[in-house]
Amino acid sequence: MGWFDRLPEAILVSAPMLCICKAWALVLMQRGARRSEAEQALQAADHALDRMNAGEALREQVAGTRQHPGIFTAKTCTDG
Repeated sequence: MGWFDRLPEAILVSAPMLCICKAWALVLMQRGARRSEAEQALQAADHALDRMNAGEALREQVAGTRQHPGIFTAKTCTDG
């Protein structure tokens, strides 16, 4: 995952768009093999969005990533 893995955790979790991008990179490049890491990135995005009282546009990005066909379904999100 390159530079995402080298980012300090404090920076990553404070920037919801970085979290969303990391999740997409995991989904698209790893083909679901690292789905639990992608879900963790999306949860970090959710928390960052809550802290900044973000609008729906960014929240829809998180939801859209979770609904990616074959990667994040209701079953796979809870598989862990």
